[in-house]
This record gives sequence, C-alpha cells and structure tokens, in this order.
Amino acid sequence: MMILSNRSEVDCGLVFRAEGVILVFLNAPLLAQKILGRRPSGAKDFYMAENTWSSYEKKPVEEILKSNTRNLLIPYAGVVKVEISKKFLRPCRLDLKTSDSVHRLKFYGVSLHIVEARIRKVLPEQIPLIRLEHSSN
Repeated sequence: MMILSNRSEVDCGLVFRAEGVILVFLNAPLLAQKILGRRPSGAKDFYMAENTWSSYEKKPVEEILKSNTRNLLIPYAGVVKVEISKKFLRPCRLDLKTSDSVHRLKFYGVSLHIVEARIRKVLPEQIPLIRLEHSSN
C-alpha cells in the first residue's frame, strides 16, 4: 500500500489485494491531523503515513469500499498498464490505465526509484509497469 495525492487537496492510498487495486480516499487535512499533526512534507512523513495505513491491509474489501463512496476497486483484469514518471522538481506520478479511464496519482517527497520498487513488489507480473523518463504533462 502507498500514500499518494490525487491532483487536489485529497490524499489517498493504494491497497493491493487478490481481487485488484483499491483506491482509498481521505481528505488531506484529516490525514495530516490524524497522522502527523500537520501537512505531510517529505519522505519521513511518507513512511510515517504509510505505516499508519497498514490497518487497511487487514480490513475486508467491502468495509474499505463502504468507508467512502469515492473508494474504488479496480480488478487486475481491467488494468492495461501502469506508468510511472517524474519531471524535474515535480512529484512522481503514477498512471493506472484501464481500457476506459486513467487514474492519475502523485507521490510527494519520495524518489521515483522508491515508487517503482514498491509498485513492482505488489503489482502482478502480467501488468506492464512502464517507467517514463519525462511525463507529458
């Protein structure tokens, strides 16, 4: 599981299960207050937050999905590919692409090689993980 940020004042996590990937959403002020007492700001905060999210690994999928109406289960069969990238002085980006949509997520305070290593450990081998040297946006 990872702590990510999704384009706005929303923090979310990726939970990897046998059924697929679950996007779990929290708002940033709630996450920061609950875990850090302030806004997350770097690698140390990333790891602290990641450890706090470990409780989601034991929760049933149905409970996770019901905890927020925006939470979403993406079956592995629906994932076409995963792309990771980073531009100079910008956060790492992960695009989880399905046949009909792209779920774009950003990693703050963590290097691209750490993101890639963590994703490779949990992503099924049949799903291509492509590392782009520069993102298009």
